[in-house]
Amino acid sequence: MSTEHNPYNRLAERLDALPNGFPPTDDGSELRLLASIFSAEEADLAAQLRVNLETADEIARRLGTDHDSTRQTLKNMARKGLIRAGKAEGGLGYGLLPFVVGIYENQIGSFTKELAELFEQYYQQSFTKMLAIQPAIHRVVPVGESIKMDMQVAHMNQLQVSSKEPNHGACRIAYADCKLPTSGNLANILWICV
Repeated sequence: MSTEHNPYNRLAERLDALPNGFPPTDDGSELRLLASIFSAEEADLAAQLRVNLETADEIARRLGTDHDSTRQTLKNMARKGLIRAGKAEGGLGYGLLPFVVGIYENQIGSFTKELAELFEQYYQQSFTKMLAIQPAIHRVVPVGESIKMDMQVAHMNQLQVSSKEPNHGACRIAYADCKLPTSGNLANILWICV
């Protein structure tokens, strides 16, 4: 399959054009990673989505595709965490997610040993390129104030939430289940899900 007509290559290029980036590797491990998550049809459609939410009607009109099949594919992709869905003007809208933070994290519930290995291959080759992305993706930018450095990181077993005083002065707390396969050697993967 030529690069021009390869939906995984087009999706990889589209994801790399986002601020979070998705740098290419010399051996194409990013394409194998995408192929393990997306079908060719899903990758083709995702590569043509905008970041801003559009309804299935708007997307089908813009792409010249059948409305019903486009809507069904978008719904299935959103359920699988491949794209985002949310309220848009005119109804339910769909939009492109970055690979990290986005698509990758949404795969936690369906993580396999193969997906972990493919991500590790990609990560090892793209890590230095990812560090070069500017501005840095994960950082706090205080505006008009300084950041106190008195934060403590506690082990998950130390986490306690009281129903009597739900906020304890905190703004919000979220918890996500980490669903890892019990078979295979995943000892090199560290998960923190709070």
